[in-house]
Amino acid sequence: MFEQLNSPWVFGSVAIVTVGACYILTRVGYVALEKWGIVLGKGKSKKVSPHATCPHSKDIMDIIHRTSNHYEKVNSLKSSIIKEQMRSYEEIEEEAIGILRHNFNGLIAEKLSEGESFMQHPEYFNFNLILKVIAYDIKVYIRACFAANHYTTYTVDAQIEYVAKKKIVVVQKVTDALNDYWRGTTVTRSEIFFKNKEREKMFEEEVESVFNRAFTIARDTYDAIDILNKEYQSYIDSIVGVKE
Repeated sequence: MFEQLNSPWVFGSVAIVTVGACYILTRVGYVALEKWGIVLGKGKSKKVSPHATCPHSKDIMDIIHRTSNHYEKVNSLKSSIIKEQMRSYEEIEEEAIGILRHNFNGLIAEKLSEGESFMQHPEYFNFNLILKVIAYDIKVYIRACFAANHYTTYTVDAQIEYVAKKKIVVVQKVTDALNDYWRGTTVTRSEIFFKNKEREKMFEEEVESVFNRAFTIARDTYDAIDILNKEYQSYIDSIVGVKE
């Protein structure tokens, strides 16, 4: 046999095959020996993760995905609470500002001569400017109330007490702002006060509605979050094999 290798033709054939095999290894890049967790080829040998063929790897990736998705939904619901509360407030704010403006327009119209437009009067412009300032101040206060309180923790009695205080505070803030800002002479501050006093009950009911609605939004949202949490926990239990 070894004598045959001495033959030029046989030796040449072996050399050609050997060179060809080396060429293929070089061009293809690597031969994977998965059984031993080693990859041979260009560059350095590389270890293959022992978890690559783990039968539970799909479950792990699914848990990661579901967990990420769950907390994204929960955080989105939490951040939506104050947005919904403020949207509800702004609807009532427009109505309340409209009534204050209507009351003032009636007062100034009575003071002007026939044919004179109250909309051209300087005090009409000043009053509407003051209303914008008041609306901004009240909105900042309302938002701070919503942000600082966890309405889901209140009992029914605590909610009633809280809302009763807030409606007094908000109405008083509007009154104090008019006292501070209004300097009209055609329509006096006392005239505005008594005109608004006729609608004070309505203003208080509007404020009460704002805060009660805020409580409802908070509770409804956390009920939705509780449902998501239970669904997520049920899913986790099914993965880890917890029985009901």
